[in-house]
This record gives sequence, C-alpha cells and structure tokens, in this order.
Amino acid sequence: MIKIPYNPLAPEVMANPFPTYAKMRAECPVGFFDGLDVPYHILFRYEDVREASTDTRYYSAKLGASPTYRETATMTDDGPSHIAFRDTFQLRLMPRKLKEYEPYAERFADELVAAMQARGDTGELHDDFAEPFPVRVAAVIFGFVDADPKVLSTHADRLLNSAWMADSPERHQEYLEAAHDFFTGYIEARFATLERAGIKEPKPEHVGTVLSDDVISDLVCAKVMGRPLTRHEMFLLLHVLLVGGYETSTFMITNCIWRLLEDRSRWEAVKAEPDRLIPIAIEESLRFDPPGLGLWRTAACPLHRHGVDIPQDAKVQMSYGSANRDPSVFEDADSFRLDRPLAQARKHMTFGAGPHVCVGQHLARMDMAVALRTLIRRMPNLRLNGETVRVPNFGFWGRRKLPVAW
Repeated sequence: MIKIPYNPLAPEVMANPFPTYAKMRAECPVGFFDGLDVPYHILFRYEDVREASTDTRYYSAKLGASPTYRETATMTDDGPSHIAFRDTFQLRLMPRKLKEYEPYAERFADELVAAMQARGDTGELHDDFAEPFPVRVAAVIFGFVDADPKVLSTHADRLLNSAWMADSPERHQEYLEAAHDFFTGYIEARFATLERAGIKEPKPEHVGTVLSDDVISDLVCAKVMGRPLTRHEMFLLLHVLLVGGYETSTFMITNCIWRLLEDRSRWEAVKAEPDRLIPIAIEESLRFDPPGLGLWRTAACPLHRHGVDIPQDAKVQMSYGSANRDPSVFEDADSFRLDRPLAQARKHMTFGAGPHVCVGQHLARMDMAVALRTLIRRMPNLRLNGETVRVPNFGFWGRRKLPVAW
C-alpha cells in the first residue's frame, strides 16, 4: 500500500480536509501523523471506521478519545461499567424525555433571535445564536440553570481545546481544576439539600421531589454496580456531558445553516417544506459536515490493516469526516443533497456506533431542529453576509464566524 504524508494541521487541510480525505481513502486508507506529542494512525474508509467504532476487541476506548493518553474512568471503559455509568443519565437524553425540554429550547431560540433583530438587520450567527443556544438548553437539562451561559461555554471551550492540542498538558490540568471547582459547587449543593431533608441515602425517587429534576441530581442519587458514584466520577461525567452537549451542537448549527444559505435554493426548499426537509437537512449536514472530524481509540492488540502494521497501544483516529464521504457507501458523496434518502444519510458515522455511540446524539438533533424551525419562522430572508471562518481546532469542523443578514 502506498504511504502518503498526511498532516491535519497543513493550511490546505485545515481550510478544507475533504479533498485530502478522498485521496487517502483511495491510495492510503491507513494514514499516520507524528506532528503531535503522541503519534497516531488514521482510518479513512467507512468499513474500517465502523469496525473501530464497534469492535472493542481490537480498538479500545480506554485511555481516552483524544490524541493523548488519558486515565481510564467512567465513560471510557470498554466493559460493563461503561454501560452502568451511561445508565445513570441516559434516559434523560432519549427522545421521549427530551420532548419535555423542547418548550425551553423554543423559548431560548426565540429570545436569541429577538435580541439579534433588536440590534439591527445583520449579525454574527455563531456568537449571537449558535454558541449561546445549546449551552442554555444544556444548562436546564444538566442542572446549571442559574449559571452564566458564558461561564459554561468558557469551561467547555477550554476543556475541549486543551484536550485536543496535546502541546499544553499543564494548561489542560489548570482548566480541569477550574471546571472541577465549578461542578463541585453544584454537586455539593445537592448533598446539602439532602442533608437538610434528613436523607442519608439518596435514591432515584428523590430526583424531582427533594432535589431538582436534572442530570446532577440523577448522578447524586444513582448507583453504579451497587454503589454510589464518587464525587470525582460525577465530575468526570459532567465534564464529558458539557463538552459533548454544547460544542458539537454549536458547530452543527453553523454547518447546517452555512450549507443551506450557501445555495439559496436549499434554504427556500426547507422553508417551503419544513416538516419533510428539516430531518433530511439535519442528517445530511451531519454526514457532509460532521462537527467532530474524528475521535480516537487505542489499539487493543497488534493490528494489520491495508498493509500497515498498527502496534498494540498505538492511538488510532477514526476519521468520521472521511468515512461520511466514502463513495462505496454514499451515492454522490461529495454533494450536499436534500433529495438524499433519509435512511442513506443516517448511515453517517458522526455519532460513532456500537457501545460508545454518542449519548448526546438525540439532544444535538433536537437543538438543530428547534434552531432551524425558529430561524425559518423568524428570519425567512436569512442570508450570508460575508466570509465564514472555520474553528481553529483541527479535530473539529464548524464555522467560528458566520456573518448573516436578514
């Protein structure tokens, strides 16, 4: 197999990685990059990405999903404990439960659009809408209702960017400690409420009765394999949920709106048939422009793929961005199409697959659907108003600047 140099930080790849993905899929389906502290291999073909997502015999989630080695804890385990930790809050993020949060999301979206309109007839969709909207929704669900959304988004930004850029371990630790102090205040407030009520053993029936009805209360009252969670485990889970429940939704919103406005006929089509086309627009956006370009696994044993030897314990990236445009799976893969069958679009790997499939996928879809419905209703003449700018983190794909007019 031909070996082709691959550098995700190269300017042309940062600007548009998809042509490079196509070349790698065709000529070098297992790439290698050693430009960070931890070198890693990259899987570019759909079938290989899916295998790495689903088969923990060969690709382990232990040691983290970023291009660094992290301690094994809670959601990164491969065994039964991983499922047990997910079960502490997963039902709250399923479609039926999320229906209860839609009115909050709709109100937040309306308020943000109204604020944009009050400032004039132009604005910055990332800063004014796509960034604050999902963090306000997440605050209600997770239990940070009284927190300043800017504080929440700052914690999420810092944790995400420092974790992915392996040249700043000290800075990442500093941000972890700051987030730990922030989260711990909310966790301890729940325990104080229980103590005042004379409750020494928190149980699920105390959620929504003695305690507020949210994820933090779920964690305080949950048990994992017969024991309560530790404070550190609660923090780790909230860390994962905040980063996953906010950042990727922001990128998803900017990506979808960008593509719909890039070709005006797309925006007009969705406007004309929102009930039919919004679900397709969401899945096609997730396929065509995945907010996360890929996550990492660790080789659980020596592997041999497409003529390349991958040593045990090597970091391996699953390139969702490449897999989602694999022409062996998706017809006309490099086109954003609103006439793509929904079932085909949903084959995308953006949320992963298997035991570690993204637990926040339904929340992300709800956020996007509410955002689209609100913008179409309140800003039917929305249009691009200048050059867009992508996010600077090489592991993610979204618009950091999306100037619009209405």
